[in-house]
Formats: sequence, C-alpha cells, structure tokens
Amino acid sequence: MERINFIFGIHNHQPLGNFGWVFEDAYNNAYKPFMEILEEFPSMKMAAHFSGPLLEWLNENKPDYIDLLKRLVRKGQLEIVVAGFYEPVLAAIPKEDRLLQIRMLKDFAKKLGYEARGVWLTERVWQPELVKSLREAGIDYVVVDDYHFMSAGLSKEELYWPYYTEDGGEVVAVFPIDEKLRYLIPFRPVDKTIEYLEGLRSEDPSKVAVFHDDGEKFGVWPGTHEWVYKRGWLREFFDKITSDEKINLMTYSEYLSKFTPKGLVYLPIASYFEMSEWSLPAKQAKLFVEFVEQLKEEGKFERYRVFVRGGI
Repeated sequence: MERINFIFGIHNHQPLGNFGWVFEDAYNNAYKPFMEILEEFPSMKMAAHFSGPLLEWLNENKPDYIDLLKRLVRKGQLEIVVAGFYEPVLAAIPKEDRLLQIRMLKDFAKKLGYEARGVWLTERVWQPELVKSLREAGIDYVVVDDYHFMSAGLSKEELYWPYYTEDGGEVVAVFPIDEKLRYLIPFRPVDKTIEYLEGLRSEDPSKVAVFHDDGEKFGVWPGTHEWVYKRGWLREFFDKITSDEKINLMTYSEYLSKFTPKGLVYLPIASYFEMSEWSLPAKQAKLFVEFVEQLKEEGKFERYRVFVRGGI
C-alpha cells in the first residue's frame, strides 16, 4: 500500500530574561494544553525542542509539567531535539561556545530521560562548518528548511528524504522541513493537511514529509488558542493523523534507524526564505520586497523563487 512517513515536531522558546508573566501566559495558552492533549493519544509520537531558559523556568515553576515530559519520553511519544542552550545562532558564536551550549541542553534532555541526537537550528541558520561542531557534540542529524536544499539545486520533488552533508570528512544527516506544511499547520482545517499528506503517498517506504515549527503557533499567536484548543483543532489533528493508515508517524531517530539518507548534498549558507528579507537593512529590505512583489505580479515568483536571495 502506498504510504507517506510523517515527522511532526515543534520548537518552544522563551528568551533569557523575559518577563515571568510572558512565560506563564505561553505555558497556560500553549505549552501545557499541547502536551496534555498529546498524552491523550498514546499512538501519537512527535519531536520537540525546548530552549534552555524555558526549561529552567519550567523546572523551577512547573515541576508537574517536567514530570509530564518525562512520561511522554518514557512512553516513546516524545523525542527531544536540542540546540544551543540559550538559543544562539550557532554559526555566529565561537566553536567552544557552541559545544558547551549544545552539551548543556543535552544534559538537560538526559534529565528528561532522553539521549538527544538531533539539533534544531535557531532561525534555521545553516553554515557548512557547523558539521564538525555538531559531530563533536554527539549530534547525528539536524533540521533545516526545504529552501536550503533548493538553494543547493535540488527540486521540490527531491525534498521528501533526508540527505547527508559533510565538512572535512565529518558527516550529519539533514532533514528538510516542508514549507507547505508550515503554512497549513495549524491555520487551516485538519482535512487540508491530511489531504496534502495523502497526496504525497509513495511505494517508496523511505519517503518522508517533515513539519517542525514554532510551538507558540499552537496557542500563543493571536487567535490560535481559541482555534487550536477551544474549537478542537489539535485533538482532531491527533485523532485523524493517528488513525489514517496512509500516514505513518515517525520520529527522526526512528527514521534513521530504519532508512539511510538518500545521498550527499552540500548546503549553502542559508536560513528560511523570510529571513532573507528580515536580515537586510531597512532600505535594502524595501527593495527586496519590491522585487518579490514584482515577480508575483508577473506570475514568475514561484518559478524563480529559489534564485531570489536577500540577506544571510
């Protein structure tokens, strides 16, 4: 039977020094209800990254939530993905700092009962020389945007598999995040996501679609708490995704234990597409937006988008 593997992940972060009420608001509106609903669906498995400052706050203020995370890890429902402890852009800090911060968050993951082997990149900023640091920190895989791969010359059709990348003989696996899923989840009705995933089905048992994006989209962003929880989007999503025989839920580590990445790719320095605008000075950003809008008006944007580069 044709199926599609699906990896679902979220990234939860509050910066060091943020107001206590901001932590509390995000916890009540997103972090707490999300994981409580996840526990209601034992066959639902996923990945999650929590930044160091957020984990420290949770550990000090919400010990019951830490216990919930431990239970989910123990049941095999939650794979912990790490990063730099204080959520730095890893490419922008010294190697020694990178290693220390990744190891600090790996140590915290161990307290949750998980030996983390994967990294979420802050703002998905990739630089090839990160490979050596990641391997030295004991990391096997990293998650970036599909835009990174298209910037390296791969077509959209080739982006439903992870690849290896290397630097100086050191190798890590790289998973591409599907941009279409980032805009479907959780903003559109659940059936739209199911329809999209079912449309990716294949006889190839290794084909995989990846969603990994901000956990704050599930309750903190304006209007999302009402939509995701009070109107039942998340429960419906978990219910339908776990009962659909055409969709096979996996974690990153589970995927790599069963399948080999498709090949070798050399990714350029990159972030997600929106960052190519946001990272520019105001005057250049304005010109960039004008250029993008011109391409859209001419109906050429989607065709040439991969060649449109701003900052980063």
